[in-house]
Amino acid sequence: LFVLSTSVSRLVPSTDISCEAGYYYDLGDLSCRQCRKGTYSLGGGILLESFQQDRLPDGFTSQVETFRSSFTTHRGSGPDIDCSQFGWKARGGYLASLGGPCAATLTFDVHLVKPGNLTYTYQYPDKDVIFDFEAQNAQCQSLRDSKEFRWPQYTREAGEWKKQSVRLLTGQNVLQWKTLGMDHGQSRPVLIKNIEISGVSLTSSCLPCRAGTYSAGGARVCTECPENTFSNSEASSCQPCNPVTEYAPKGSPSCRQRLPCSRQDYYEKRTPCDADKQTQRVYEWIAPKICRDDLPGSEQLPPPSPRRQCAPCNPGMDYGNGSTCEPCPRATWSDGNSACAACPPGSTPNYGMQVARWVELPAFMSAACLEPDGSTCPSGAGWQVAGSHIHTTRHHSPGAYLLLSISVGGFRSKGGVTVTGPAGDHRRLEVGRVEFSFELDCAAECEFVFLQTSETKGMTLVESWSQRQARQTYSYAVMQNDSYTFSWAFQRLGQGPAGAADAVAGALGLGGADDDGGRRGYVDMAKIFWVNVTNTEDGGAASCLPCHRDLDSEGCLPCPPGQYMEPNGTGCQFCPPDTTAVEPLVAARLGQEACQPCGPGLHAVNGGSCETKCYFEIGDNTYDLRSLDTPVAVHGSRLFTASGAQYYHLFNISLCGTGEPAQCSNTITVGESAAERAAESSSVAAFICRTTVIPGQGPVGMGQGETLGDGDVDEQTFSTQSVALGDELLAVTTDTSYMHMKVIDEFVQDDFKDIRFYYATPLPTRSCPKGRTAVLTLRCDPTENGNSTITLPAQWPDGTSDGCNFNFMWKSRSACPSCGTNDYKTVKGECVNRKQAVHYLPAKHCRPSSPEVSTVFVACTTQIPLEVQLVVAVSVALALLLCGCMMHFWRKTQSLEYKYMKLVQSNGGRDGDMDGDVEAECELPPAESCALGEEDAEEEDVAFSAPSS
Repeated sequence: LFVLSTSVSRLVPSTDISCEAGYYYDLGDLSCRQCRKGTYSLGGGILLESFQQDRLPDGFTSQVETFRSSFTTHRGSGPDIDCSQFGWKARGGYLASLGGPCAATLTFDVHLVKPGNLTYTYQYPDKDVIFDFEAQNAQCQSLRDSKEFRWPQYTREAGEWKKQSVRLLTGQNVLQWKTLGMDHGQSRPVLIKNIEISGVSLTSSCLPCRAGTYSAGGARVCTECPENTFSNSEASSCQPCNPVTEYAPKGSPSCRQRLPCSRQDYYEKRTPCDADKQTQRVYEWIAPKICRDDLPGSEQLPPPSPRRQCAPCNPGMDYGNGSTCEPCPRATWSDGNSACAACPPGSTPNYGMQVARWVELPAFMSAACLEPDGSTCPSGAGWQVAGSHIHTTRHHSPGAYLLLSISVGGFRSKGGVTVTGPAGDHRRLEVGRVEFSFELDCAAECEFVFLQTSETKGMTLVESWSQRQARQTYSYAVMQNDSYTFSWAFQRLGQGPAGAADAVAGALGLGGADDDGGRRGYVDMAKIFWVNVTNTEDGGAASCLPCHRDLDSEGCLPCPPGQYMEPNGTGCQFCPPDTTAVEPLVAARLGQEACQPCGPGLHAVNGGSCETKCYFEIGDNTYDLRSLDTPVAVHGSRLFTASGAQYYHLFNISLCGTGEPAQCSNTITVGESAAERAAESSSVAAFICRTTVIPGQGPVGMGQGETLGDGDVDEQTFSTQSVALGDELLAVTTDTSYMHMKVIDEFVQDDFKDIRFYYATPLPTRSCPKGRTAVLTLRCDPTENGNSTITLPAQWPDGTSDGCNFNFMWKSRSACPSCGTNDYKTVKGECVNRKQAVHYLPAKHCRPSSPEVSTVFVACTTQIPLEVQLVVAVSVALALLLCGCMMHFWRKTQSLEYKYMKLVQSNGGRDGDMDGDVEAECELPPAESCALGEEDAEEEDVAFSAPSS
């Protein structure tokens, strides 16, 4: 038995054995052997880089679940939504998750026999999606240092890829990639291109190289074949194509036939202008050249044209002393046909960026081409000038991003709000405008996007188009002054040699195959005919505007802040009180029309900006809110997935912004160094901002609407997706609506005179085309003992129904108006030592200037107060009245007694008994009346006579 068990143990290798990369474990002699040519091995590793369409690799599972969120439920994305379309799916070259209003989890279990590494390449461009990775052991306990790799960084919209590495421990490891869409609609997909894991158990064989790659002996990975070479599966080297009749892109499994050249295989360009301002047209083949010009019927490269006068520059530009067009120097202008010249007296250049003649790419524009793996396209720049327009280049791989960008340092207007119409309606003022004319010609699936990038707001997808689009003009209003980079990106979504781009198409719900050998790219093209960016600080001037001319100066001077320019340009005048000068350099805004009133409740500061110091008057009431003007954080509703994952929104509010603004920071940052992590960190400063918080394991047991204090959040709590909800304070009023903003019905009660603060962030996004707004209702609550209580709508625990317009209720005693003279009740004390205390008690609906009851001591006075005099007079009158009544009734009683006695005497004299019969003498007839008649007169004197004996 011992011998048998020993033999069996030699035949069954231990699971702790692992070979190095490039080797496999030979079960015959129980040793590691080198892989032969045409194969590769990771040793104790796994490499996944090719995914079968609509089928997850073995060992991977995908789970999709809904989560509770008020604005997603309000938009019809509640529990009844079909989340299956938002799960993780295999899309040929990628694993893709669309995020959406669902939570999707991709899980893979792997057992490591020794410590190893996980490396995956991903694309994460959408900030409306939370993307996190977590590695756990068999007991579902997170591995150490999870904070370093849990939150992958964002990637750019322009096809950028990033690689993430994770340390794994020996034993069972559960790997989970999770996406959670915070928007109601379809999001940009999260893509994973490859996954590599080292440290797993031995492999008993080497894997063959796929077609288009090769390997020598002992290879860890296979190498792609160079251009114009190919290979079959399990190849040890690449075979060259026929250089005359065939060609092949990099990593091709076969050669392609070179077709006859056509007009689509070359392009026209102009030589730089010479000293005589002359140029000529020349033609060059598109690189790399894949056609044949020696076949019958093929197009030949046209000869250079005769030298001719250089084409005019674009407006605001001139050749100057060089051979290229450059923006005119400062304080000069040009229409493009003439040299730059100074503006006439009393005028100033109207700067902008106009491109309508595409002879060369202006200095303020740039072009680039990025392959799906993030590398630069071998064909060079992605855009080619063509005289009347600029178009995307050809011969790039499917899925490549072709970028055209224009940089704007800033705008000359500050924006704001203006009053229009007889009704005094308010509307926002734009700081500038970007307009362009384009055409999209695609035989299959393609996408053309317009992007806006700034240092403070990051990258924003403004608009996108797909399929074929006829020539059209698009206009975009910039509502907030900042430095921007505006970009146009074109992507052809087709099946390339490696099948990569079909994954992107599938992830976007598109798809398609490149069946014509790659020549479909001839017609897949985006064209831009002209671009115009107005009111910029830099660039060139195509015209001049009137301006103020100082008599002691040789040039124009802009009017100081708070002043407007007179129509004749001879001087500047101060704007009326509580108005600001907006767009002072626009001809239509010359004169006092350039001064626009501040929003309700706001005051102009030196004529340059409208703001409030948290001390203002509305109607007959005065409000002092300075005690509330410190940043306050409020806890939103918790969002739970079915598996128990939780998230919530944290709002930070700075009421008036006179002190420290509200800050929302992203703590989810990763990188190889501290400097890299610091560069990736970002924060938002605004009146109101919001961040998404992922709680740790610590006790964060707060309810909806509660404010946060020190120690409420533990160190394992992370924040991400910080956005501004209110960059500007537009109005402070008691009205329930302002512009397109409105207070929800839940926060409107006629019994309260609430104050409303209206905020706006005019940055349009794909989710919020009009930007984001916030309305804060401030209500007087005398019963509020603490500083304040901020609540969110009961029907929308996230503060919003659509993710764009937010409402808050702030109850505080500090929100009560200041007490006026008539709001105090006077109570006087007794006179002590010739001093009398007078107490002034404020009414409940107002707030005194000081928290204590005001008491004043005054000298006692001998004058009887009017109230006391009235009391004494009434008391005396009542006493006299009672005395009169008593006398009246006493006299009535005396009269009755006299009448009675008279009746008794009269009866006794007439019927008396001589014998002294008392009984007979006492019998009297009944009186008819005990009272005197009105005709009876009282007798003053009565004589009584003694009876005769």
